[in-house]
Amino acid sequence: MKYDLSKKPTRGAQRTLAAFTKTLFNSIAEKDFAEISVNEICLSSNYPRATFYNYFDDKYDLLNYAWSVLAQQIKVNELQNADQEYLLKAYFSQLYDLFVDQGTFINQIMKHNSYQGSLMQSLIAYLKGEVLELLNNCLLNNPQLSNPKIPLPLQVEQVTNTLILILDWIFLREHPLTKEQAYQSLVLLLQPLGIK
Repeated sequence: MKYDLSKKPTRGAQRTLAAFTKTLFNSIAEKDFAEISVNEICLSSNYPRATFYNYFDDKYDLLNYAWSVLAQQIKVNELQNADQEYLLKAYFSQLYDLFVDQGTFINQIMKHNSYQGSLMQSLIAYLKGEVLELLNNCLLNNPQLSNPKIPLPLQVEQVTNTLILILDWIFLREHPLTKEQAYQSLVLLLQPLGIK
């Protein structure tokens, strides 16, 4: 992304980013992401192409930013002080709730974008990256949660893959489970690692 998000965006930048994000979300709820062009995004947002390219490299760059906006609903900072035994459950719960809260939107985009297509794979990859970072920090800061017999990076990768697999299976491949059933599945699948 060309725009530096490490500094607080100006009001103008906030409006511009919000307009592009809203347009993209509206567009992917109505048609296949592959059919959406930068020109279309700019026209619908009422911004020139030059403005778009001041912020983003291409529509995939905007898509990654849009996923980050969606992921802001995960209240990670609130979890930092959680009891260590419940960190994984708390992270899982936040992600599960995100999918529940965005269920209508996800269903809309799934109508126009195949599970194997670039849009859905982008969502899965984005979430995987976010979870990987969260769990890496969680396990690095709380080594007693990990299994000392297995290299920590391998554990983080396995927990991340398992967590994303469960959410993907439930919400994107439509095999409904309650949050408690989903969490029990996570625990059972992670049992060989001995991670709480």
